Amino acid sequence: MQEVPKQNIIPVLVDVKNPNINYRRLAGIATVYLGSGVSPKKPSSLGLRLGVGAGFFLLLLFGGVFLLGTRHLKNVAAEKGELIAKNMLASIQLIQEMNPEEARRALEENRKELEELERMVRGGKKQAILGGLGEVFPGIRLSVGLFGKVSEFNLTFLKLTEIMSELQAKGFDYFMHDGASFVALLEKSKAAIRDLTKEAAEIQNKSAGLASISESMAKFNGTFREAYVKYTSELHGWDAGLESIITLLNSKVDRHILLIFHNPSEMRPAGGFIGSYGDIVVRDGQMQSMDVGDIYWPDHPNNFERKIIPPLPLQKLTKDWGARDANWFFDFPTSAKIVREFLESSKVYTEKKVVFEGAIAINTKVLGSILEFVGPIEAPEYELTITKDNFLAELQREVEIGRDKEPGKNPKRILSVITPTIFERLGKLGEVEKKALVERVGEHVEKKDIMLAMKDATLMSFFGSREMDGSVYELPTGFWGAYLGVVNANIGGEKTDAFMEEKITGKIDVSNDGSSFVTLGVARAHHGKDEKDRWYRAENKNFIQVYANPDSSIVGVEGNTKGVKFEGRYDKKVYEEIEEVKTIEETAVYLTDKSLWTMDAFGKKVFATWFNVPAGEARTLGLKYEIGGESNKDLVKGKPYTLIFEKQSGVESPVGIDLRAPFGFVWQESGESVYRFERPNPKAREIVELHLVKK
Repeated sequence: MQEVPKQNIIPVLVDVKNPNINYRRLAGIATVYLGSGVSPKKPSSLGLRLGVGAGFFLLLLFGGVFLLGTRHLKNVAAEKGELIAKNMLASIQLIQEMNPEEARRALEENRKELEELERMVRGGKKQAILGGLGEVFPGIRLSVGLFGKVSEFNLTFLKLTEIMSELQAKGFDYFMHDGASFVALLEKSKAAIRDLTKEAAEIQNKSAGLASISESMAKFNGTFREAYVKYTSELHGWDAGLESIITLLNSKVDRHILLIFHNPSEMRPAGGFIGSYGDIVVRDGQMQSMDVGDIYWPDHPNNFERKIIPPLPLQKLTKDWGARDANWFFDFPTSAKIVREFLESSKVYTEKKVVFEGAIAINTKVLGSILEFVGPIEAPEYELTITKDNFLAELQREVEIGRDKEPGKNPKRILSVITPTIFERLGKLGEVEKKALVERVGEHVEKKDIMLAMKDATLMSFFGSREMDGSVYELPTGFWGAYLGVVNANIGGEKTDAFMEEKITGKIDVSNDGSSFVTLGVARAHHGKDEKDRWYRAENKNFIQVYANPDSSIVGVEGNTKGVKFEGRYDKKVYEEIEEVKTIEETAVYLTDKSLWTMDAFGKKVFATWFNVPAGEARTLGLKYEIGGESNKDLVKGKPYTLIFEKQSGVESPVGIDLRAPFGFVWQESGESVYRFERPNPKAREIVELHLVKK
């Protein structure tokens, strides 16, 4: 514990003096003076003697107790407040990571610490006297009430962890078979969160008065306010999000949710080619059905009669745009919107008047994790045993050349065959396995292997604030730093991305005028040359887009595939344009000397070019561009320089970038003029704040 400096009694009393209390009236004498610096009216001699005697008594009583009790309480409270707040912050993070058991351990420690604080205030002779002083020194009364409210908050949080543990253990079974119990659990969660919101507000109100007592209590107050008040908006977000989820799931009519299967073996900007999809029907709090289908069926000309102009690069692959290619946008909410709308326009769904409430995207990495938990699945009619190690190759082979690859049959039927078994085995997993699977799902969300985009604005806000929606990051006003996203699109390169290895390297030179010069390298190697299946041996025909700050300008490019241009010749009386595509392509400028396009998309400048790699070869794309900086005001003011990297869903490319400080400066974080940003397997969004200091 930190030692408290010695001080005389009067400053201690002054430290806790409440200006709203008439201390002279409470003491019964006219001469109790606590050193305001203003001389009182001179009393009589007798009054003076009585006053001095009474004053000394009060000083000895009050001051002695405070020296022995308040000093200890204030500093112990501050110390314990730090621990309690630390545990609370950790618990919130653990709850967000779906780890209620670890959160509960931290909260149980809080409960013990809070009980000890209560005993310090209410128990023992010294502390009992101290508690009685609450009528004279309201700060003590406030602290007693605060500890009580924090205890209530802590207990409510413990209840929430218990509910979440039950959701982990039984939520999937409830969702599949017992919707009423599932909704009841969600309602309990919402009620607990609303109680937490209310209690957090009460803590905020009660803690405010502590700041006037002393420096230690002010620290105590600040700690609690930071820990609890900071998350009030978070609690409101959870409340609103749960309300929308309950409304969606507990509908009395069928609600449809689109499940998009992304295959990163054939990369597309949002994550991978959509070969298959699912139609999940929910009602009365549970899943009623899930139909898995081939995306080519709703896209078939007999079902999809709209004539839509594809994005320019896709015109190299197809004349007509359909749902299978609609995940063209790096921003998943935009891709999901177009996929939904295309499917809803198909006769497959218009005749049933089906609309999708939103979309959930998963890729093959998620399916591999699920198979790891449920074990091998027998498919006798296909003479196959599907495992986590072979499923991608075997399913791809079945789709490309299997027994269902003939007119009138569905080549993706094997997915419908194995899906019921997967769901059945998921329901039979033990608690330990379910907990581990939930943690694995959380890891997939962090890597953008799972993304959610809903039509409901509240749900979109809920998922977006938790980085679950796969959206392109919106740069804040006054942003100073570098944004980077590398996005691949396999246009006619079969399934070659399954054997592509990619590394992203570069350097960012920050100038004294606030601008930055970026040298970027994207190295791609094709390892599919010796594979027996032809779709792995083909040339990887890749349209690559580099997302950068909106005020970026290209300087040079090398290593790209030259001479490939857009087409763009359509009769607009027959074909319709999609606004999301039109908005971007109207900004596109083709630089003939560089075989590169510049365009604006999602608040970023995009540099786009073809970057093809034949099987058995390795090539590197080099880009040089400048990020604008009109003045050095950010540098002078000490504003942090922020690097933001957003990965493409389905891609696991290591990233290594050197950030070089301006002349005369070093990075505080490295102590050197170079800071190395390196991620062997980056998360969906990496944000690093760096601070410049003069040498």
